[in-house]
Amino acid sequence: MDEILEILQPSDTVLDLGCGPGSFDYSRYSFQIVGMDLFLDPKGLYKDADRVHYVRSEAEEIPLETGSVDLVFCNHSLEHFPGYKRTLTEIGRVLSPEGVLWITVPDGYSFDDTLFRHIFSGGGHVNQFRRDRLAAEVSERTGTELIQTLRLYSGFVYLKIPTPEQLIHFPETAEYLADIPERLSTLWITSVNLFTRMVDKILGSDSSLYGWG
Repeated sequence: MDEILEILQPSDTVLDLGCGPGSFDYSRYSFQIVGMDLFLDPKGLYKDADRVHYVRSEAEEIPLETGSVDLVFCNHSLEHFPGYKRTLTEIGRVLSPEGVLWITVPDGYSFDDTLFRHIFSGGGHVNQFRRDRLAAEVSERTGTELIQTLRLYSGFVYLKIPTPEQLIHFPETAEYLADIPERLSTLWITSVNLFTRMVDKILGSDSSLYGWG
């Protein structure tokens, strides 16, 4: 990810789609950034009116000109978009002919995503992706060519004790995470990480796989 961002020029434009508080450290780079999300918390937004701009919008209708973006960043967000196929078409429209698209998604059929969905009552994951099928859809709908794929492994960080601010947004099924003693929480997360990696090593499975970039 950093390798892609570091080659961009100050005149280039990056669209951070489903940005939340920011999918990367905006302060490290000099290019133009458009952060787009349906929910934008003013308290968590990066302040640089000359270089960073925020847009509140659905991902299925990107309010930017055709071919105006040099990099579209879709980091852990495509699984949350009900109309993701329309979103991919829109990405293809706004992306410049030489532009780059970066997507990270969970394996929708992995142990990691199954556990996340169980604890967080779905956690907003409305799409379940398989790598090859999604790669084909992305190429078809955006007009891009797949040049690299990375396997991403889970740290099960969503099992950590939430802050009071995070807990406000938790479903009832996940509120118990705030009541677990810190030592027990650390032990639980460490045990899940060690267990899944041992299983993978012994059986050649992918229980510790998060997804792909």
